Amino acid sequence: MTLKRPTCPTCGSKAEWYRATKNDVQRIYCRICAKPFSNVSAPRVLLFDIETSTINATVSGTGEQRINHEQITDDFYITSWAGKMLYNNEVFGASVTPKEAKKRDDKRVAKELHKIIKDVDFVITYNGNKFDIKKINWRFLIHNMPPVIQYGSIDLYRKMKDVFGPASLAMDYVLKELGYNGKHHSDYRQWAMASNGDAGALKDRYEYNVNDVWMMEDLYPRVRGWFKNHPNFAPWLDLHQEFDPSLKLAEDEYRCNRCLKVIHKLRFTLKYQSPVGFFYKVGQCPHCSCLIRETRRMGGQKVRTK
Repeated sequence: MTLKRPTCPTCGSKAEWYRATKNDVQRIYCRICAKPFSNVSAPRVLLFDIETSTINATVSGTGEQRINHEQITDDFYITSWAGKMLYNNEVFGASVTPKEAKKRDDKRVAKELHKIIKDVDFVITYNGNKFDIKKINWRFLIHNMPPVIQYGSIDLYRKMKDVFGPASLAMDYVLKELGYNGKHHSDYRQWAMASNGDAGALKDRYEYNVNDVWMMEDLYPRVRGWFKNHPNFAPWLDLHQEFDPSLKLAEDEYRCNRCLKVIHKLRFTLKYQSPVGFFYKVGQCPHCSCLIRETRRMGGQKVRTK
């Protein structure tokens, strides 16, 4: 899949642009006419999942031991990845061929992922901050690809760990407890066969990726209202009002910063205290249940607590 680059409303250019900051707001800057403009398709939120190969090493036994880096004969590589844009039915991805797997060559697969991820605004993963993102960054570096650091990360595992206390935070367990289908079955034998280039195992691993992506999209809207911190998606749309008048809100309308749905006559009946001690009026989104805070603090005075 190739994401469409935004078109500059001034000169019509599609190719020469990059992200820039103006007045502390992220915008698009056109290199042709040197003017900032907004991306009418934002926010672009990517859900993705990767599978990696085994790491081959020479060991002296099967007991508990520490493997030195000099014992490693083959580092991991990306066997497959799958992704989809949030609330879009198209799933895309790539898997190494049996020939590439035997050579442990994931350059083509990594290049396709790099092409997609450099054009998104946010990524949603499950334990991606610790695993997926660091792994793909290492493979990008191995293949001399430029860094991709502009996107925001929503790691469902980390955010759920801060809020919930289930018996297990494994995605398969969480999904089943919430009434969804679990993850596809996978074991070490299939993992090893895919790492060594078995066509059937590689296909199964890719289908495993695809299923994980769909499961994350089921889980995300179910739990996002509980998260204490979440990126504010609303400004990504509000930036474009000068180009799209239909996005303007009436005086008694608000846009939820998470689900982006318009809320009519929201009542700010609750109170929120910021970490520095200011109080704000807040209301609850009727669609996703997240709290929406007014931008002005109550009374203009800082309230100290014991």
